[in-house]
Amino acid sequence: MTGEGSAQETLATSGLLILGGNVFALALAFGTRIAGARLLGPDRYGVFVFALSVVNILILFAEFGLREGITRTLPRIDDVAEAFSSGFLFAQLAAVVVTAAALSLTGWFVPKLLSPDATETVALVLTTVPLYVAYWLTISGTRGINEPRAEVMLKAVMRISTLTGLVVGAAVMRSVYWAAMGWVAGMTVTAVASAYVAVSTGLLSVRAVASRGAAGRLKSLVAFSLPLLLVTSLWRLMEELDTAFIGAFQGSEEVGLYDPNFIVARLLLVVIWSFEAPFLSIFSSLHDDGDREGMRDTFLLSTKWITYLTLPVFLTLMVFNGEIIVGVFGEKYAASAHVLPIISLGFFSHVVLGMNREALIGTGDTRAVLVGTALAGGGNVVLNLLLVPTMGMVGAAIATATAYGSFNVLASVVLYREYGVRPVSRRTLLTVVVAAAAFTAGASAFRSAVQPSLPLVVAFVALATPLHLGVTAVLDPPSERERRFIAERVERFR
Repeated sequence: MTGEGSAQETLATSGLLILGGNVFALALAFGTRIAGARLLGPDRYGVFVFALSVVNILILFAEFGLREGITRTLPRIDDVAEAFSSGFLFAQLAAVVVTAAALSLTGWFVPKLLSPDATETVALVLTTVPLYVAYWLTISGTRGINEPRAEVMLKAVMRISTLTGLVVGAAVMRSVYWAAMGWVAGMTVTAVASAYVAVSTGLLSVRAVASRGAAGRLKSLVAFSLPLLLVTSLWRLMEELDTAFIGAFQGSEEVGLYDPNFIVARLLLVVIWSFEAPFLSIFSSLHDDGDREGMRDTFLLSTKWITYLTLPVFLTLMVFNGEIIVGVFGEKYAASAHVLPIISLGFFSHVVLGMNREALIGTGDTRAVLVGTALAGGGNVVLNLLLVPTMGMVGAAIATATAYGSFNVLASVVLYREYGVRPVSRRTLLTVVVAAAAFTAGASAFRSAVQPSLPLVVAFVALATPLHLGVTAVLDPPSERERRFIAERVERFR
């Protein structure tokens, strides 16, 4: 049990550090989206969002699954620089080829999906694909060697530089093209910082690329990562399909109205994102050691932490969706606020059922992830095709929520059947129900007493969240190990 306790403490330490960095990075990312939406308006902002969605799709084919493959491979090998450097160079060459192919087609697909006027802006944003690949692979490398501080620093550089570039381009030139130009400049700064981090941490080395074993290491890394390419491609395509379908059937303005709701709903994933990388590494090690009890306990404990921390955000988005969208993005986006609760339900299913995707990848069961993602993604495509033409953004929101929910249910069933891992304990579920009822009752009383506005909603949540955490602590008290860990962390900050 010592190893299990150590694993859970490592998960908590790394996860909390990355959580702090993610909160800062997300605040900057959120500010970037707010600035873009307010400065550009729904129509031009929709063009920019569509371009970023295309970039995210292209990145999948340039990375060859190496983002996940590097994170899982580096902790298991001695020559880290050889593996990372060969994979990094390979992915950069692939990114250049993918970008060139996409640029040659922009004159064909952009006018069909948006308008001819958007072609130059989309083409400009597409040039960032190699820059994104450098950034994400470096992030993966820092995770593989357990350097969370380097990851946090690099994310901050990316968010600050792209926010600055976007605001300067949009505010000064009042043009979506110049906003895209500022974004490209920000990503260029990010790519340079990524190279610096990769070299300074010993991940990237010219000598390692030229070594005799580099080709063999690359071959084994790509062979391992290719199955992950299918898994991650389907998963990330599922995340981008709603934007593509809305753009194709409803136009760029509807994309611009939908995106703020999607971005706000993603706040629900901040905590779980922060724990994914250390969880994948730790769960994989527990599986390799055959420690099924450790696997079960680590999964239940991480799900409990993440759910309790995320629940107040989820309930706030469900109850105060209109006040949040209008207060943050402006009256122009008021008509879209009704889709926020729909998307939030889908994302919260991922939270309450835990990091099942990472758990399956950690056990090497990529086939189960592939099948689950294919089924959920296929259903997403069908629902988008059926619903978006007539229901617009509401149809896309339903398709997204259904896809997330169905995948998480399927993955949880496989984990329980194969490894006896339950996603959540009965005590945690009971605590969630009681805490949610108490929070909702308080929110209803608050709404009946005052006319809510964004500042008042923020004040209410600031007061209600500590009470919520107190309720969870009473109904589901921390174990002795958890109390000791919390006390040690509090002592460090004194």
